[in-house]
Amino acid sequence: MVCGHRERYDGPMKMGRYLLLGGLAIVTGCNGVDPAPATDAQVAGPPPYTGIWHATGGDLFGTGSGQVQYIELGEDGLGAIRTIYEPYGVLGCGLELFHVDIGGGLVSMDLGVGGARLLRYATPDADHLVLSDQTNRMLEFERVTEVPASAKCKDVTVAGTTTDVRPRAGYWSGLAFQSSSALWYADDSGVIHSVNPATGVVSAANANTGGYDWIQTFEGANYWAHCACGGNETMQFLAPGGNAAVETLSTTTLGEELNVYGAASDGGTLWVVGYSYDSSSYRILKVMGATNARTLADSFDFAGLDGIAALNGKLWGLAQTGLGLVLVEIDTTTKKAASTYKLPPNIQWNALSAGSGSIWVFGTEPDGDGQLLRVTP
Repeated sequence: MVCGHRERYDGPMKMGRYLLLGGLAIVTGCNGVDPAPATDAQVAGPPPYTGIWHATGGDLFGTGSGQVQYIELGEDGLGAIRTIYEPYGVLGCGLELFHVDIGGGLVSMDLGVGGARLLRYATPDADHLVLSDQTNRMLEFERVTEVPASAKCKDVTVAGTTTDVRPRAGYWSGLAFQSSSALWYADDSGVIHSVNPATGVVSAANANTGGYDWIQTFEGANYWAHCACGGNETMQFLAPGGNAAVETLSTTTLGEELNVYGAASDGGTLWVVGYSYDSSSYRILKVMGATNARTLADSFDFAGLDGIAALNGKLWGLAQTGLGLVLVEIDTTTKKAASTYKLPPNIQWNALSAGSGSIWVFGTEPDGDGQLLRVTP
C-alpha cells in the first residue's frame, strides 16, 4: 500500500451496521511497519452515554402509546427502547436500535421503524443523561443497573402455528372461534371463511349474506358481526346461513356511541371495543343480558385495540403501541393491563379470538399470506 493511504474495510456485515460503521479504516505504517501500539492514554473508552437508563422526564420521543420508560445503549453499538402506554399500563416490547458516537456530543441512533436520528447528548455526571434534538425537545435519564421485570413484556408459549393461510384476514375482520377445527374470519372483501388450524385448509363458511360481514365472535350457535360502514355503531347477531338478523345491537342505544372495532362473548358477557365519539378515545363496553334484552353493565377507556377475546373470565386485547401490536391481559377492575405479552416478530397481527383453552391470533406474513397462531400466555 501507499504510505498514508487508508483502506476501507468491505467485509460482510449487516446493512444497518454497515451504514453506521462503513467508514471504519485499517491503517498501517510506512515501509510495512505497523505503528506503535497506543498508550493507555490514547485508548478511548466507551461513549459516556452507554448503559441502562430510566427516563425521568421529557418529550423527545413523544408521549401517548410510545412514552419511553427505559433505554439500553450497549458498548457494542446495539440497544433497545422500552415504552409504556399510560394510563393503561400497556408495554412496548423493546425496539432494537443501533447507535454510534460521532463526536462533538452527537450520537446517531437508528430506531428501525422510526428511522435514523441525530441527537445531542450530555452527561451532567456519570449517573445522568440528557438526549435532545434540533428542536430542543429532550429526554432526561438516570442510570440504573437493570430493567425491572415490571417494564418487560412476557413471552407467550406457542402451542401451534398454521402458515400460508389463503386468503388472509382483512383489516376489519375479527377471528371467531366456532370449534377446534373451525375458526371463522373475513377476507379483504368481507367474504367469510372457515380455517382448520390443524390442516390449514380454508373453506367457505355457512355465513349470513345480509351485509354484516365482518365477523367478530360466536355466542352459542350464532355469531356477532359488524358492517364496517358509516359510523359503524351497530352489530348484528346472526344465525349461520340465515337471511335475517336474530338481533341488532346499537351502541348508541346502550348509551355509548362507538365506532365498533371488535367483540368477544364469554359466559353470558358480551365485550365490545371501539372508538368513542364522546370520550375521543378507545372504549370497552361490558354488555349483559340475553337476546333483545341487553344492558350496559360497565364501560371504560383503554388503549387502542385491533382485536379482543374473552377466555375463562379473563379479557384479552391486541393492543396498539408505538413499537407494534402486543397481546395484553386486561384487568377489568383496575381498567389497566395486568400483563403484556410479546408476539412473534415480522407478522402484522390483526385479529384475536379464544377457545379450547387458548388464545388464537391471526396475522399477515411478509409474503402477504395469513398466519394463525395458537398461544398460551
